Amino acid sequence: MSGPYDPTTGVAARLAALALDRDGRLAGTYAPSDAVRCGLLVDLALAGRLELTDDSIEVDPAPVGFGPADQLGAAMAAEPERPLAEWFDDRRLGLRQVAAALVGLGRWSATPARPWRAPRYVAHDAGQVRQDLALTLDEDRGEPWGAAEAAVAVLAGTAGLLGESRAHGHGLEPPPVPEAVLAATGPVRWLCAELVEHLAWSRRRDRYVGGVTSTGGGIA
Repeated sequence: MSGPYDPTTGVAARLAALALDRDGRLAGTYAPSDAVRCGLLVDLALAGRLELTDDSIEVDPAPVGFGPADQLGAAMAAEPERPLAEWFDDRRLGLRQVAAALVGLGRWSATPARPWRAPRYVAHDAGQVRQDLALTLDEDRGEPWGAAEAAVAVLAGTAGLLGESRAHGHGLEPPPVPEAVLAATGPVRWLCAELVEHLAWSRRRDRYVGGVTSTGGGIA
């Protein structure tokens, strides 16, 4: 990776854009927000703030310049006794907070919220959104992965934000993640492997909470 990592355009931001439906509304189920929170953890790891050691996880709370990531890093540093897996489902930070931060940075636009009507968002980097919507978990795609791009594909694919799952959401089983794609996440493979398991569980939880038995729950 060349140059400093920029979480304001990183994994969580890209996942948040994938969690918008065609009308610009935020997905309302657990898995998309969980995916964005997991993306923040990946951003911290790619920025060198979260590292796996022989017997623990080391957290450097130094800011990375993106509010939600900085808040998460500070919270993790303040509560070192908590296992890493507990942060995967910590609802203090997620899709809504990342969306608000991206609006504040001018990366997104938002219509004002009204009574009984949620705000609608527009991600300004439409080209990046189109590229990410075209991602698949194809291990033989014919071009090399970057670590951040592979992480987006792995987390979005598992959380139901890509392909057929955008239409059917938690009504479909999470797709298997090929080892070659997981390996392409490089320095954050250790983290992404755990996040895939959590997001697969989160997606199934959406099915049970919503009473979905076959299809439904999509955001396309």
